[in-house]
Amino acid sequence: MNTDVSVNAWSGGVKFGAPGKDLKIITSDSVTTIWQTLPHLEGEELIFTGGEPNGFIGDGLLFKLLVVPGKYDFSFDPMTSAYLNDGAGTKTDVVFESLKFSLAQESASPPYLDREPPEHFSPSSYQKEGLFDGKPVLIFEAKDAVSGINHYEVREFTDRGETAWQRAESPYLLNDDVEKLKIKAVDNFGNERIETFSVHGTGFFLGKSLMFLGLVIILGLISYNISRWRKRFH
Repeated sequence: MNTDVSVNAWSGGVKFGAPGKDLKIITSDSVTTIWQTLPHLEGEELIFTGGEPNGFIGDGLLFKLLVVPGKYDFSFDPMTSAYLNDGAGTKTDVVFESLKFSLAQESASPPYLDREPPEHFSPSSYQKEGLFDGKPVLIFEAKDAVSGINHYEVREFTDRGETAWQRAESPYLLNDDVEKLKIKAVDNFGNERIETFSVHGTGFFLGKSLMFLGLVIILGLISYNISRWRKRFH
């Protein structure tokens, strides 16, 4: 992406004239800091939605594609869009460039492997009036310098038990009954990194403890006053 004006959001699709089953998408080093929709294949089109809240200007990498030998014809979907960092989300004009090439097999090339899991990452919660209907969301982003992040999965823990792993994207809406979550980042070779996030944290449990302590004190005072009242009338 090359822009001489500040933009903070982009979305669209990339079409290509080759089977995509062996295509790997690498998002490491991307200028995108928040992916609403991680780049992934839907049929023969790669779709994506993301942005940089503080805005981006200049030359930047959105993602890389690792392909097997073959003939390729890459072109952007006409619906691909970018939005100005002007506080109003104004849609800006976009110019597309297509790419055609043929990649031959080289027998001497070593196999491309990734045996390392994604890097450690720190999920964080975010809540602001006017965004996501004012509800809290979980924001997370993992990095994988070798093959890139393929997808995320989330498991919720509530007082009723835990859910199965399910595909998720950041930002992730936090339900009221969730106490803890595990977030799994999976790279393009299936390596995993799992991080844990406590929704309420120590502040929540401290608040509960103080509430319980206050209740004990109130009950103690009531008991004390009742005892004095009995002594006064006997």
